[in-house]
Amino acid sequence: MDRRLSLFFPVFPAQKSARSRLLLRLSLPAVLAFLLAVLGAFAGPTTQVGVAQAAGVANGWTVSTGNMYGGFYQSTATLLPDGDVLVAGGTQGFNSSGSDRVTAMAELYNPNTETWSATGSLNVAREEATATLLPDGKVLVAGGFGFDTNALTSAELYDPSTGIWSLTGSLKQARGAATATLLPDGQVLVAGGAPNTANSLASLSSAELYDPTTGTWSLTGSLNVSRSAASATLLQNGKVLVFAGLQIPVNGNFNILSSAELYDASTGTWTPTGSLNVARQGTTATLLPDGRVLAAGGGAHNGAGLLQTELYDPTIGTWSPTGNLTLPTAIPMVSLLPDGQVLLTGGFYAGGFLNISEIYNPSSGTWSNTGSMSQGRIYGTATLLPDGTVLVAGGDGGTSSEPTPLYESEFYGESAQQDTTPPTLSLPGTMTVNATDASGATVTYAVTATDPDNASANLTITCTPPSGSTFPIGTTTVSCSASDSAGNSASGSFQVIVQDTFPPVLSLPGNLIVNATNSAGVSVTYTVTASDPLYPASSLTISCSSASGSVFPIGTTTVSCSATDPAGNSATGSFQVVVVGAAGQLVSLDSQINSFQIQHGVANSLEVKVQQALDDVNAGDLADAKTSLNALSNEVSAQSGKHLTTAQATQIQAVITQIEHVLGS
Repeated sequence: MDRRLSLFFPVFPAQKSARSRLLLRLSLPAVLAFLLAVLGAFAGPTTQVGVAQAAGVANGWTVSTGNMYGGFYQSTATLLPDGDVLVAGGTQGFNSSGSDRVTAMAELYNPNTETWSATGSLNVAREEATATLLPDGKVLVAGGFGFDTNALTSAELYDPSTGIWSLTGSLKQARGAATATLLPDGQVLVAGGAPNTANSLASLSSAELYDPTTGTWSLTGSLNVSRSAASATLLQNGKVLVFAGLQIPVNGNFNILSSAELYDASTGTWTPTGSLNVARQGTTATLLPDGRVLAAGGGAHNGAGLLQTELYDPTIGTWSPTGNLTLPTAIPMVSLLPDGQVLLTGGFYAGGFLNISEIYNPSSGTWSNTGSMSQGRIYGTATLLPDGTVLVAGGDGGTSSEPTPLYESEFYGESAQQDTTPPTLSLPGTMTVNATDASGATVTYAVTATDPDNASANLTITCTPPSGSTFPIGTTTVSCSASDSAGNSASGSFQVIVQDTFPPVLSLPGNLIVNATNSAGVSVTYTVTASDPLYPASSLTISCSSASGSVFPIGTTTVSCSATDPAGNSATGSFQVVVVGAAGQLVSLDSQINSFQIQHGVANSLEVKVQQALDDVNAGDLADAKTSLNALSNEVSAQSGKHLTTAQATQIQAVITQIEHVLGS
């Protein structure tokens, strides 16, 4: 089971250490305490600081130009009177032993410059503490969990004028994951929580009051139901509403609570009020302008986030369902906007961390999606700034069992320094590649973009066709764009040229040997073909120096051929055509006569006449050669049917006639 999400699951002792099993079931109160004290969840002195009445907030998220020095989650966040935001304590992931790396670091965010700066560190490292802005402008941080399994009793004050933390009176009861509410008289009510992260210890029912004038804590009336990871808000009538949460009895079992109760500061006592329709823990609590309280999200008995949201009406002391969230959400961040609507963002849903945001309209009782953050996150902080924008900082952005503390912060609405600068898109020049087959080539390329306003911004880059696509032969234009979270975009294009470099394959005949049929030589036909891996044979152009069917002269002729494809790639080759003249044919005739195996004397007589004709041809005496051939022809005729068969005589006479044609008239 994901350690960071065990807030929503039952305790199974064999699964995790005692600390990790409870710690993350109780991981929301620091955020809730901050929301109660700063974002207008009560009517008190700090309301005017936390909820400035800025006009017209435009929808959408913008990534801040500055990053935190340390990535935190389960921290506290408080809007200071000068408009800066103080983030303190929390967790920076796990150490080598698997325990939380609890931190004492603190940072300040300046919304005018959109930058973070380090400030004095807490005296005691703590997570899941409470933080409350006091009427004198100081910040009270109390309790929480330290490095070991125990909750803390220590409390500290931050002085914005010096940037220094100083210890103040200690809590009467060590507690983490408690609620903290600033009362109208300036005192701080801390209620419930857990004294230890071991599941064998019960949730707390005790409550305490901090008096800023004396710097001391005193016990007040106890809750009717012990609870941790509960939600609290100061009502307009001065009473404190505490509801929902997790109850861990001594035997280690747990209950998700639907009960609610009211604290009366004038009597120091708690009285039950109407119960929620749906039990939940770690839910939000937002005091609406009309005095009702909105509870949204949170964890249910089955470990799932909740779709249902509810409204508490203090005039009748009952809860009633209102519009459902679009997604069942656990561990969200919430802010009351200047126009009276409620922004809910981030959280956990179905195995992933949400970056979507939803807006609740109290007039219609409905939720609607609004812009998304660039990064999904849980356990972050949300602070309404004086200009009406909402700052979301830190949190856990991981998707595995190991957390990923986030350094990035984002704005919802129209930032004081609105980003109107488009990203800078870096494109490759024209790319020329060779085709690998008939479909073209697979081409990869790199396109980058930078944001001049935020070097670490998450930019969205799209290209068509995308890198890694198969590009056809020819020229393709690739169109790219880059956009930032503010909606600014840049576009450009480049070309990819896929060229064909494959030559055709030329198929040639071997060398040809043919007899001349006349003095000019002989007409020779041959076949030359070509193929290409990218083009059909019909598209190839084949040419030869001596065309098939041409008359080739006596002797040797070299035929040179080429094949060219539509891309201009060529292949060349050659073969020889040997045309045999009269002398060569006489030599062949002599061999033919010897092959007949006729009577020796007759064969010798015929061979003598063939040799005489050959000598005459070699001497260039064509007339004598013809005379010798005539004598040979007469003897062949005389021997036909005797020592020569008729067929043999016919073959010899045909050769003699052809040689005579070669010798000419």
